[in-house]
Amino acid sequence: MGFSLTIQEGKELGRQYSFDQPEVAIGRTADNDIVLYDAGVSRKHAIIRDEGGRFFVEDLGSANGTQVNGNPAREEELQSGDEIAVGPVVLSFEVVASDDGSTRILDTSSLAPSPKRHPQVDPGEAGRKTTAMAVRRPSSPSAGPRPRSTALAKPAQAQARPLPAAPGARKRPAPLAKASKGPSALSASERARVLRENSKLVGRVKLFLMEKPPVVRKALLGGAGLLAVLLLGLVVKVALPKGEAIYEMSDESKTIFSLGESQEEKVFGFGDHLGITVLTINELHFEFEHSDTIPIVYYISFESQGIERQDEVDITLNGVLIGKVAPGLGDYSKEQRIKMPRKHLKSGIPNEIVFDNSFNPPGNEPWAISKVKLKMVPLPGCNPEGECEREAKKRYDLAIVLWEQRKIAARNTYDAWEHLHKALLFLEAVEPKPGLYNLVQTSLRDAERELDDNCAKIMLNAKKFEELGQWERALKEYKDGLQWFPGEDHSCRSRLQDKIYEYG
Repeated sequence: MGFSLTIQEGKELGRQYSFDQPEVAIGRTADNDIVLYDAGVSRKHAIIRDEGGRFFVEDLGSANGTQVNGNPAREEELQSGDEIAVGPVVLSFEVVASDDGSTRILDTSSLAPSPKRHPQVDPGEAGRKTTAMAVRRPSSPSAGPRPRSTALAKPAQAQARPLPAAPGARKRPAPLAKASKGPSALSASERARVLRENSKLVGRVKLFLMEKPPVVRKALLGGAGLLAVLLLGLVVKVALPKGEAIYEMSDESKTIFSLGESQEEKVFGFGDHLGITVLTINELHFEFEHSDTIPIVYYISFESQGIERQDEVDITLNGVLIGKVAPGLGDYSKEQRIKMPRKHLKSGIPNEIVFDNSFNPPGNEPWAISKVKLKMVPLPGCNPEGECEREAKKRYDLAIVLWEQRKIAARNTYDAWEHLHKALLFLEAVEPKPGLYNLVQTSLRDAERELDDNCAKIMLNAKKFEELGQWERALKEYKDGLQWFPGEDHSCRSRLQDKIYEYG
């Protein structure tokens, strides 16, 4: 007994997997049995278990959850025909029956579901029956009725008993087996195993070669090998005309990069699918100069990808923890801005900012930091003895009114976020910090979180339309998203504009 999964929605629409093992892990990293790179799929998203012929799916605490037939599921028993949603990817589940212990996918398209329940066949009566019926095991009484699709196994071929020979009759010699003129056709289980153990393209190439005669197979392989050698020679000749050596990307975890230079085009981190341009497996170092002569607030802004846990990446300033990289939504980039406390800045010597992935080593967790910028914002010109705090209070009160009306107009959340930023700048000049300072910081974090959620929802919805080929609806989603981000200070607006530009 095993099962098969077919992708009904997602990047690899139509791909089928078949399994006859007790557990199957689904997620985004390469150590899963089913690897899905769709945005919104967690590294360890879900697992399907075979418990004595009963199948269960369990969510592993994923960011976007798991659903069965449209209903959220923490742990749910599965039946043939169920649809499992792993984030944005939808897979159809089918039980695979087997007579010989191997996994075999059943073709049930030509069989009509029977309205009657078939009785279970007594093993002692098996030799006298002409057909064998697949009987579904009844579910537990407490589970309650549940609609399921009906899938029947193909009836086994009836084996006719030979009639007894007449007395004195001569025995007819058994017919000779015909010599095979080519390779035998692969069974469904063998084809499924080849597809399961290889990627989609490699699996199909292997099946194509395995079904050819040995002579043809050798000729094809020889020709492909010769072509590969010729292409490799051509690439080396064109790309390395002076005999330069080819090197793999080296780890620059200990390299210190200057924040005075443009780092916006670089993607730091680890992970093949994240577009890394500078390999930094476990740490990322930056430095910059600071002067006390000008009253400035320093921020480091960046975008992150592939980070799913709050405690994964620490940010330190001169050895002091000042923040953590917030987890994002799947592989979508997430902008952050971290303020550098003035008390930890050093004047006249380089200040060091470090991103430290606490899981690497010993792990090999994918992560990416990009569009790194040092932002210097001058403090407003106000009198610290009362005037700065009064201006901050005006900005804060206006932000609260807009925040409470954020459901009325799309831009109100953005405007509240902008006023809270300005209120915080007025309070930076005040020492000691008043109670309003912590209140503004808390409200600012809430506004930033809501803006990030709005941006992620817009991008996810548009991406679903793109995967379905509904380009006009995807473009409309991107254009409508601009009303949530009317100003240029939040990176989501530039990302939406980039997508609109792609559509021309």
